[in-house]
Amino acid sequence: MGIYDVCVVSFGGVGCTSLMKVLRKFLRTNDVNDKDGLKHGRTPNLPIYQKHKINSVIYVYNNPINAVLSIYRRNFQKAQYKKLTGKNMDEDIKLDEYIESEIDIFMLERHFDNWKAGCNRFPILMVNSAKMYQTNNLKKILNFLKLRIPLQYFQQKPRKSNYKNLDAKKQQKIKNTYNQLMDKMDKLNNVQVVPKKTDPNLVEYKQIDATKILLVTKSVNKSVNESVNKLSNNKTPQLNLDMKRQKQLMSVQRYQQLMKMRVK
Repeated sequence: MGIYDVCVVSFGGVGCTSLMKVLRKFLRTNDVNDKDGLKHGRTPNLPIYQKHKINSVIYVYNNPINAVLSIYRRNFQKAQYKKLTGKNMDEDIKLDEYIESEIDIFMLERHFDNWKAGCNRFPILMVNSAKMYQTNNLKKILNFLKLRIPLQYFQQKPRKSNYKNLDAKKQQKIKNTYNQLMDKMDKLNNVQVVPKKTDPNLVEYKQIDATKILLVTKSVNKSVNESVNKLSNNKTPQLNLDMKRQKQLMSVQRYQQLMKMRVK
């Protein structure tokens, strides 16, 4: 069993690592490279959080669209999908397909809601990393941790992923996916405490498991392959350029059909 003064948690791609690197100089924190599996857990109710003594958690969030782009930019999509959903990504979904599907495949909204709901073992500080380095917000973080250190330790780094670099059509599609989550984030204070809960029976927020998308896609692969084979027999050069991409486009259309399968 490990003992942690604070665990820093996020769904990834939001800049929490720089905060961890400062805090671990003064406090017992979880591993920066997530070797202990505590950095991206999908809910505070996971057994791994119960086996350790954790005094507090800082949950870092930011624009989920930029988070998705950051995950893909670093080629972390398969590993991060596993951490955020508990399932394997059997098919490597490309970024364009993720955007086109208009589905929260990484289940970022579930992740945010689960941690915002609180926990009966430790208090949680919700921190918007876009505003985290403002002086008043840094003071709130240090007050939460009961830590006295100079603010100069904290240095904000520029973001490398920005959804505004996407074309207008892709921007709108991925906004459609995350508008609801961004609205929830906007309603929070930039630094807000979720007190330790007294109710031990927290109900976990439910949302469509993104693996269903992959499973259904696999179940129709036979018919998709047949369609692609018919296209490949067509002598039109344009159709023969890239049969693989046509198959992936058909898969995206299957994803869109699954929008109706969301669990309420």
